[in-house]
Amino acid sequence: MRGRLTAAILAVVAGALAVAGLGSVLLIRRAEANQTRAQLVTQAEVGRVLGLRFVAASMMGGPPPTTDASEYKLFATEFSKRLADATMDIGGPGTMLRVRTEEAPMKGRAESTYRYTVIDTIGGGGSEIQKNIIDRRRLGLPKNF
Repeated sequence: MRGRLTAAILAVVAGALAVAGLGSVLLIRRAEANQTRAQLVTQAEVGRVLGLRFVAASMMGGPPPTTDASEYKLFATEFSKRLADATMDIGGPGTMLRVRTEEAPMKGRAESTYRYTVIDTIGGGGSEIQKNIIDRRRLGLPKNF
């Protein structure tokens, strides 16, 4: 499901790029937006592969792939924050308008996505907790005191 959501959000970003390209926007701004879009598409693919690696490890049996799950969760939440930030930057000041506001670019979805990234970061174990799991189990580092 998260893959479909990411694809939908990337489509929204592409729509924002089209809107940002109109009017008096400088050519360099469009180039920066296109570079950001390319980075986000690449990072979305990395997230997809991490998810597939977790699913494959889960299906093989044996101990649960907790570190794979932590790596995927950490990457996905950090990626969603980067995606929300980029959407707000590309869409401009109007993206701060709430959902279902007619004047808001992308119908306010950028603002909603930005707010929910905080919830995603906390839900299912905070990013710092996920980092500790990876440190201890994958890297063999001692517990933090």
